[in-house]
Amino acid sequence: MYAIFLDIDGTLYCDGAIVPANRTALAHVRALGHKVFLNTARSLADIPEKILSAPLDGVVAGIGCTVLADGQKLRSESIPLAELADIFDRLTQDGCGVFLEGESVLVRNPLFEGHGEQVQNGAELMERFGDKTFAKMFIPHTLSAQWQAELSDKYLFYQHRTYAEFAKKGHNKATGMQCVLDYYGLDRAHCIAMGDSINDLDMLRYAGISVAMGDACEDVKKICTFVSCDARDGGVAQALYKLFAPRDECAPKKTY
Repeated sequence: MYAIFLDIDGTLYCDGAIVPANRTALAHVRALGHKVFLNTARSLADIPEKILSAPLDGVVAGIGCTVLADGQKLRSESIPLAELADIFDRLTQDGCGVFLEGESVLVRNPLFEGHGEQVQNGAELMERFGDKTFAKMFIPHTLSAQWQAELSDKYLFYQHRTYAEFAKKGHNKATGMQCVLDYYGLDRAHCIAMGDSINDLDMLRYAGISVAMGDACEDVKKICTFVSCDARDGGVAQALYKLFAPRDECAPKKTY
């Protein structure tokens, strides 16, 4: 049995939908007895039902902070709300949009254009959502060097080309994978990961077999076992059929 971990955006999911070939391929490998997991930077509350309805055995969400397998919650980590409230206020004062991602709720400031419950400031955040947990903060901007240094020091922080995100330090996509492997009694050699972005590097390095989408960034491509076709063309499906040929019900066909 293999555990297969898939990034969502730009890997399994493109242009607002799961590529149909990918959905079919997931059903195929699960029928062979393998386990399929999302492994995403999105928090649990930010994963649409149309993604969760795919053939899956569980989810690693919030950059490794929430882990579900076979309907059981294996991990639930969050950043203290008082810390987030302080950052929320200071980023808002700096003119930044803020999006807080939790297990059951999404919250934004007035500068963030998107979904989620709107709050004006950290005090309102604490008052209305004091009983909620938040795994991650998303900022749709390139942050200043000062902000990047502060957040990198205290949190797991990623500055992407057009946005930034951070989560609780000590957790990442790879630690979430290890939680799943421990649950099933599997080793890293029986682990496959697929992704496209810099926040996938931890899981791709950790996996026994790693696959980059054809349109992944170069930092991802250069560390992976092999490169599939572009995500929109069914990169996940192509990789799964390369590894798990329909006639083989036991182990991947390592033809790369």
